[in-house]
Amino acid sequence: MNAMTELDDKIKLLISIDERYNINLLSEVDQLESIQSNFYNVRRIVNPSKRIVDEMVTISSDAVKFVINNKHMTNDMLVTVIKNNPQFIKHVINPSEELQLIAVSEEYSTILSINNPTINVMIAAVKKDRRSILYLKNPPVSVKLAAIKHDVRTIKRIGLVDFTNEELMQVKLLIT
Repeated sequence: MNAMTELDDKIKLLISIDERYNINLLSEVDQLESIQSNFYNVRRIVNPSKRIVDEMVTISSDAVKFVINNKHMTNDMLVTVIKNNPQFIKHVINPSEELQLIAVSEEYSTILSINNPTINVMIAAVKKDRRSILYLKNPPVSVKLAAIKHDVRTIKRIGLVDFTNEELMQVKLLIT
């Protein structure tokens, strides 16, 4: 009997025991084979091993979202994932400033997916594209000033209503 037939027999047995197909009862090798044939099977693994997480990172960028917050996911792996697909920042729980900066430097619109971005991240986003100022909820004046300094046309998008006299003087210095 070949290995695939053995795996099929094990899966059929598991299905007959548990209709939800409990992949957790399989060995790590069989789990790997199962996710290689269909990476969505990883969703059923309660606590994926480091080897399975490593495999998921190499299989598909879509597969990564199922293990992105796993304890075996290293910072280097996360950096690679975010560089390859910046939108995956939305799947990371409490991303570091480094990951946030990578995401917005690759794609400014990812600022929408980041809860509580730091001022540095907001500034990086507005420097990447002035339109990102529209995605920020109540950006601090320092971010608005950085956006105006980077592109004066940003004034049209944010207005100057909530600026103090001192901040208006800073704007005037930036645009003259």
